[in-house]
Amino acid sequence: NRMDLFLISYDICAPKRLRAVAGLLEDHGRRLQQSVFACALSSNDREALVTGVLDRMECPPDHLWTRRVAARSRDRLCQHGTEVSLPTETDCYIA
Repeated sequence: NRMDLFLISYDICAPKRLRAVAGLLEDHGRRLQQSVFACALSSNDREALVTGVLDRMECPPDHLWTRRVAARSRDRLCQHGTEVSLPTETDCYIA
């Protein structure tokens, strides 16, 4: 299964749901900012992760956003300030 890089962000209104979603994403990727993660995932893993997050959310008012970063675009990502390395398919996370 091919791994792709996904940027995932969320806005969760209740602290308990927020901790649950953040914990799940920490198990699958690398935190870039408070509510933004980079995750190297297969299509199946992405679907399972999104399902897991949606199970912990309350819609509305909570919000989830995912975006696949095309392989040809990865080298054009720019960072400023403290550098955070992006996850790759060789990184180990709980699936």
